Amino acid sequence: LFGHVKGAFTNADSASDGLIKHAHKGTLFLDEVGELPMSIQKTFLRLLQEHEYRPVGATQHLYSDFRVVAATNRDLKECVANGTFRADLLFRLQAFTIELPLLKDRVEDVRDIVLHCVTRLCRRYGLEIKGVAADFIEALETHDWPGNVRELYQTIEQVFTHPNLGPTCFAFHLPPQFRVKQARAGVKSQNGNTAVVPEDQQDPLLPWSEHKVKCEHDYLVRLARSSNNNVTKAARLSKISRTRLYQLINKHDIDFS
Repeated sequence: LFGHVKGAFTNADSASDGLIKHAHKGTLFLDEVGELPMSIQKTFLRLLQEHEYRPVGATQHLYSDFRVVAATNRDLKECVANGTFRADLLFRLQAFTIELPLLKDRVEDVRDIVLHCVTRLCRRYGLEIKGVAADFIEALETHDWPGNVRELYQTIEQVFTHPNLGPTCFAFHLPPQFRVKQARAGVKSQNGNTAVVPEDQQDPLLPWSEHKVKCEHDYLVRLARSSNNNVTKAARLSKISRTRLYQLINKHDIDFS
């Protein structure tokens, strides 16, 4: 953060400018500012007030003109009350505050974030952009997401390791806990009671290959209905290329006319 001069400590074979010098006439971003040790908080507060600092081992102060953007997942007011964060530093940092809501409080954002994650991962791995089924989104929307967007992104990454992942992400590609939660939510009746389907009345368990084909067929039927049989619109909704979509339409003999 502050940099150091050559020989300031063991193995300091060369000088380092530090992030504050690099931020001159720009922006210094502090992630997890609530983790700053108290000793550093005191030094940083003085830096914010005077914009002067001294690299480790140096004898002269340097000047840096920068703006500060700080982020934290902690309640800094609570940290102040606990004595782990300086109140005067908090006052300096909270000139303009943006509070980001928890993902569980913004369920309507899950779909857009998922589409972004899928596109990003497909580009990373050099894959054709995959489609996302409705049951896939529904399963993710039932989760509380204590880890917020980071947890959601890691979950999508797990989906991409599924050995049977095809051109479309379905709910059965998700980790087991999501499928179980979705199944429990799906069998609740309107009065809040859980409906139990007798085993002899359940649909027969199909072999995996047949189940996969059935899922693809059902998805394409719904896609045709949602797009009013418009292939261009269907490709846009499903995030599947037109070439791949035509292959699937021919494979399952879906009427898009």
